Amino acid sequence: MREAAFALRDAYVRAEACIATRDTDQPQMISGSSPAGTAPPWNPQAANAALDIHEGARRLEASLHTQITRRPRRRRGGSEANTAAAIRGVGDLGASLPGHVPCLHSPRHTRCCCDACRACQIINRWVNQALLLPAIDEGWRWSPMPGDPPCPYCSCLTLRVAERLYVIACHNSDCKDSDGNTPTARLGPAPHTQQAAVLWNDGLVT
Repeated sequence: MREAAFALRDAYVRAEACIATRDTDQPQMISGSSPAGTAPPWNPQAANAALDIHEGARRLEASLHTQITRRPRRRRGGSEANTAAAIRGVGDLGASLPGHVPCLHSPRHTRCCCDACRACQIINRWVNQALLLPAIDEGWRWSPMPGDPPCPYCSCLTLRVAERLYVIACHNSDCKDSDGNTPTARLGPAPHTQQAAVLWNDGLVT
């Protein structure tokens, strides 16, 4: 959780830095000039990403505090200092959550519902929203695998592919490969046949 909070703080700072700069790939008129008065003089996507973290971190901190201490807590105020404090508070409070435990629901679930994983999923969503901004362009867009094949390790329909990066991963948080890591693969030629295959990090080829 502390690592997730550090990533959240970095994403917030970078998104804020993009607010004053409009993206250069805005639609233009046939004449080549941008239509007057159709876009605000700031970057709305960056502003939305920063504001989601700005408000979300306060809500998450208050929710975690209530969950852990059983005492309600008001959200912090709207200053920059309070935003930074809320993000630090999320990391500190997250350390008091129980560690990841296997989900007790159906083995075909797509996301673990333990408290630690749910908090990290919320944070990762905010971080990726910021990293997907055109001015940063470091985020990963995950899409279901074509044909929705089952994971070769857990048999769940939780394989996702990262667009442009050609990276495949299982999004079942309970799933592990033979090395004990989250199953991750890339597309490439099979070692012996040179035919297109999925090459998993632990050596499995499918």
